[in-house]
Amino acid sequence: MKLKEKGQKTLKIKKKVDAKEAARLSTNDIPRELWLLSSAIRISEAVIRVIFSGLVILAVLFLVSCSSVYDYSEPEDRYIVSAMGFDSENEVLTVSARIVTEDESQVTVFSGSGESVEYAMSHIKGADAKQLELSHLAVIVVGSGVDADELSEIFDHCRSNADITVGVRIASAHSARELLSLEGADGYTLTGALRDGQYGSGFSGGSRFYEVEEHRLSEPQRKICHLPYFSADGSGYFLDGLKIYDANGAIVRLDRTESAYYMMLRNEFDGGVLDFEYGGEDHSTFVISCKTLCGYEDGRVNITCELDLKNGLLPDVNTEEIMKACSDKAESLCRELFSRYGDVMSIEKRVGVSGGSSDSIFVECRVV
Repeated sequence: MKLKEKGQKTLKIKKKVDAKEAARLSTNDIPRELWLLSSAIRISEAVIRVIFSGLVILAVLFLVSCSSVYDYSEPEDRYIVSAMGFDSENEVLTVSARIVTEDESQVTVFSGSGESVEYAMSHIKGADAKQLELSHLAVIVVGSGVDADELSEIFDHCRSNADITVGVRIASAHSARELLSLEGADGYTLTGALRDGQYGSGFSGGSRFYEVEEHRLSEPQRKICHLPYFSADGSGYFLDGLKIYDANGAIVRLDRTESAYYMMLRNEFDGGVLDFEYGGEDHSTFVISCKTLCGYEDGRVNITCELDLKNGLLPDVNTEEIMKACSDKAESLCRELFSRYGDVMSIEKRVGVSGGSSDSIFVECRVV
């Protein structure tokens, strides 16, 4: 009887049940704690999916907003600027931008004017739908009309602009816009001219932005700096001298034959060509290295330039005559600049005197 009852009970358990009943039985058989945990996991997964979808949407919106905030644009929507020029007339600054083109014979220069660099730059950007890209800027050209205060404003703007690198070259010209408008006067070609002309023309140093700024800011009361100078005409351009700026706004231009001597007197002539006159004729001698020493003795400023010359270039010219001619040229230039513009070469500062005059200057060149 007991066995039969057990068998009948077994048969009742094995009978078929519908889905609703199966769910009821399975639920009743699962412990309550496990059921709550399973439900919590399913709810968490749903919440995570919603949050992830929301983050994706926010990321897309963020990228779209960044493109508008930072003025991102595709390459075809940008103008690549290789050179930038600054001119001034009647206290109005004009900024010119030389654009890189596929055909170098096609010259494209955009300009904008205003009472400040910021206004002129914004005028350029507003004049065209495309964005000006300055990260490839190679050369900055300063026109002759720019005074000392405007030069400081230009340099301050360039230094604060994150797209302009500190290695950009700086030069000067009578008209920056005129120079940049010539065929072959793009920033990269001008950079090549500066590099080629630097060695042998007295342009050692002072042509890269950080070099000019370091020298200019190291003398806050004088703020003297010098820039390579380009001459331009209808047929082209050439590098032929230096333009000197001081704190008083006085501007001195030296041609190629004088620029090397100016750099030599400032002890910044690393080596190159010195031009001199001997026997009624113009000659040149190649200097491998140059070291300039300044001293003050018996009320006179003594400037001694020790030159290492390359032998064999001028076999028919006496070395002593070369040194005499170079000394006379350097002393004449030093006296002239001192009389007209003051101590633009900072000679008094280097020898530790003040109130000197051009009459107390003596220059001697020696061969080492």
